[in-house]
Amino acid sequence: MAWEFAEHRDISVAAVSQLDSTRRSQLDTLWKWARTGHEKRLTESVILLEQPLEVEYLDWATWPAVSGDHSCSAADMLSTLLESEWVMNVARIAEQFKHRVREAKSRAQRVNAMHTLDVQLLRADALLVSRAVSNSGHFLLARPSIHTDEHTYFKECVAQGVEMNAYAVYTWYHQRALQKAAMLRQSGVSREERNKLALSMLADEAYGLHFLQDMFAAGHTTGSWGDPSVRKGTHDYYNEEGYETFTWSGKPLVLLGDAFIREQDVQVAAHVVAASLSQILDVYSGQVPLHTSRLPLGTSPDTLSTCSNDVVPVELINDGTLEYCQTILTETPVPALSYGLGDMPRFRTEVGGFIGVSPYSVLAGWNDALESAGTSAMGAGSIGINIRAGLGLDGIMSEGDDGLAFFEIGTSYDSRSTASYREKESGALPTESLVQVPARTAISTRLRMPFYAIPGDVLLAGLLVAPWSQETFTELAIAASTGGLFGWQSGIATSIGRFQFMLGREVGVQFLGFVEGDEMAFSTTNDPASTVTVRLRTILIDAPIVEWRLFRSFSQDQHSSMAVQLCGTADIPVLLAHEVLPADQVLLQPRWGLAIRALFDWRYYY
Repeated sequence: MAWEFAEHRDISVAAVSQLDSTRRSQLDTLWKWARTGHEKRLTESVILLEQPLEVEYLDWATWPAVSGDHSCSAADMLSTLLESEWVMNVARIAEQFKHRVREAKSRAQRVNAMHTLDVQLLRADALLVSRAVSNSGHFLLARPSIHTDEHTYFKECVAQGVEMNAYAVYTWYHQRALQKAAMLRQSGVSREERNKLALSMLADEAYGLHFLQDMFAAGHTTGSWGDPSVRKGTHDYYNEEGYETFTWSGKPLVLLGDAFIREQDVQVAAHVVAASLSQILDVYSGQVPLHTSRLPLGTSPDTLSTCSNDVVPVELINDGTLEYCQTILTETPVPALSYGLGDMPRFRTEVGGFIGVSPYSVLAGWNDALESAGTSAMGAGSIGINIRAGLGLDGIMSEGDDGLAFFEIGTSYDSRSTASYREKESGALPTESLVQVPARTAISTRLRMPFYAIPGDVLLAGLLVAPWSQETFTELAIAASTGGLFGWQSGIATSIGRFQFMLGREVGVQFLGFVEGDEMAFSTTNDPASTVTVRLRTILIDAPIVEWRLFRSFSQDQHSSMAVQLCGTADIPVLLAHEVLPADQVLLQPRWGLAIRALFDWRYYY
């Protein structure tokens, strides 16, 4: 996706506002015809300069916003606009996001607003993800050479069999709109056919304009090659940081992108969108002749799907309407070069497999001892290091996402507990070694995985759902990455780091004493003076509740960050070995506690 919904709409509003009075009057007439029979859904005016927060009607400026991202063709877009209920919710969500971004005082607030938008749109539009990952139709193809001129580039973009791209989609739909504008001038068109043609023509043009507007988003002029991780990372970087380029006609530009639009970005894109609309209106009014032998059959919007077509399905360069399309495209940005000398620096998002290392330290407090003669509370510390392997899906929609999944294994060392046996009435035990829990070593393991509704459901879906429906599994996995069904586990960006509710996403299990066994002083009669030495094995489980990620740094292929976790813990005895003690005298009990876990996270993405 390129511009956010509200940004697409702002560009369309500005474009219509730039039309001269004659063309605006013509557009108003076409809109009046088009909305006949749909007055309960469509606004009386072709555009609303200020959209209310509680959207009840849709203007024409909304149509390009619904196109592409929330529909797969002009016919699909029109059906969605006129018949679905969820599209009204999408329009309300988009307008609320626009106001949140206006009020944002920091980058953290903007990040949170973007994440909230993504989560809300995923819930409102069930097919949003599947459309977004279908193909690269929202992007410009990279230039193969510095010697490629606009005519050569344009012909390459619209040739049959080439990868679907923004030039081709715009050209396809703008041609259809021009042809229908010419049909409106033919004699013998009934009033009913006229109204349907006007509706269809405006739908085709709106669908094409979505992709024309996408060409002015920075990430869509630079992020059009590489694997998905590089495309996404490059897209996100230049959208925020900007990209300097020129139009094919030589005008200098500095572009920004999705959720970072400025007023000058709106006006630059709107100027070209207004030129495209003007062509449609001039053909309709007869001021400009249309020399084409290819007129559409019927009065319905076009059905070329930008979701299912990965390549341009037919040759587009042999029609008289192409000269009009190329006039418009001359005013669009020159895309970056493809791979090789002179290409723009590429960036990667954290999507893909990785290996890593994670050293950590823990400070824990316990409610009780492992056996009944022990003290009521105690503390202990530990250090450890794990190696890990996993899959990163962080930031797949926005920075608030957490799709991190990994398994790690390593070793840890626990200090002895701070408490000894209770004192007898006659005095304390003199032996310092009779601590409740001795220093211990452990085999340390940890598993982390996002979940949709209950912990482990994504793994279960991978086994049971993915083999039959990869699309359903993808939608579920991305929803889990953006905070799950209830959204409780979304990351919250602040000026001091990112906070996240974690319960159920991660669990650590340490096997203490399983290598050699740990010696522990143990009482057989609840009498601290009567003790023996035994070998003890326990399983220590910790589950992070809240995570505070202090900083995060990511280069082309390496991630490093520091995090602090508040964890719930359980230390469960599983084996007590001694030659003398009978089984009925083994009086062990689990202990429960809280721990603060500080860790350094380093990953290498391959």
